[in-house]
Amino acid sequence: MEAPKVTHALEDYLKAIYQLAEEAQPVIALASRPRPGVAVDHVRDVASLASEGYVTINRRKEIHLTEDGRKVAKGLCAATF
Repeated sequence: MEAPKVTHALEDYLKAIYQLAEEAQPVIALASRPRPGVAVDHVRDVASLASEGYVTINRRKEIHLTEDGRKVAKGLCAATF
């Protein structure tokens, strides 16, 4: 089974969520927004990540990477260094 395609904007979200989580910071909707200049609809993109199984969102609106999301984000972060 082939993994779902992740757009560049969603990759930015995964990297941002991963990096914040690595810094042991709670990841909430506004904190995980990619850097300025990335034109995306934040709510839609976080919902897309959740529907693809890359993140979960708890009742406190904290965003957590799933195992699949962590693998993808870790790979994306490693590729940028």
